[in-house]
Amino acid sequence: MFVKIRILGDCDGIGLYICNLSINLKWHLKKLENKTIGFAKSFSRPFPAVVVGAEFSYFKKTDKSKQIDSQILVRKLRDKLLTIGELYSKQNGNSVGCCAEVNCANQILIKRPFANLNNIKFSKAYRPRTMQVIPKCKNCKITFE
Repeated sequence: MFVKIRILGDCDGIGLYICNLSINLKWHLKKLENKTIGFAKSFSRPFPAVVVGAEFSYFKKTDKSKQIDSQILVRKLRDKLLTIGELYSKQNGNSVGCCAEVNCANQILIKRPFANLNNIKFSKAYRPRTMQVIPKCKNCKITFE
């Protein structure tokens, strides 16, 4: 989400800081998107269903959809996923805990345990076989929004 800021008069002081912050945020999200596309293109057969990138405070990770090991799943993320259903069970058309978003977020939470789930930013999800953009599943919407 981007906030448009209109600055009247001189762009100095706090206004300049906000201008630079907005530009910096757009630049970092574009970098994350490019990293995700490069990661998606790096696969050959068998292709994963989806790849995605995630960022929290300049810390970026990309990963693919796969069943996450419950032994390395961060408690905060596990607790949120269990509100949807048992891990690996089908809920809302997808398996709980098997999305690329979950794998990326878990890697970030291992390094940044103080991060809130709703503060992790995600790139678009791509299907590596076709490079089609895939919408976020309902389980991920519940978990990260």
